[in-house]
Amino acid sequence: MNMKIDIHREGNLVVMSISGRLDIRGVPLLESSYQNLLKTNPSIIAFQFKNCTYIDSTGINTLIRCMNSAEGKNLELVIYDLPEPVLGIFRISKIDQYFKIITEEEFLLQYASQ
Repeated sequence: MNMKIDIHREGNLVVMSISGRLDIRGVPLLESSYQNLLKTNPSIIAFQFKNCTYIDSTGINTLIRCMNSAEGKNLELVIYDLPEPVLGIFRISKIDQYFKIITEEEFLLQYASQ
């Protein structure tokens, strides 16, 4: 399944719902979507991974670059609702330590009223 991104905005919160495989073929779409969102000056960008079936090293690298670009811009990045296989990849690569990764319930409690 090719990657697809649905974008939903509520005030200063933007949710990017990622479906399919976040791999080398999907990275350009993620990068361009993220760069276009930065131009709108959101306070929070949340990546929802509920329907993401796979992520490879290029996808992880792109998320790291997104996180690095958010620093110093008063922009919070959140990753939420990861399926267990994708969360496992984050844990094995130990990058789960660098991202704010939460469940869908935690996301709704913390950010739904933004």
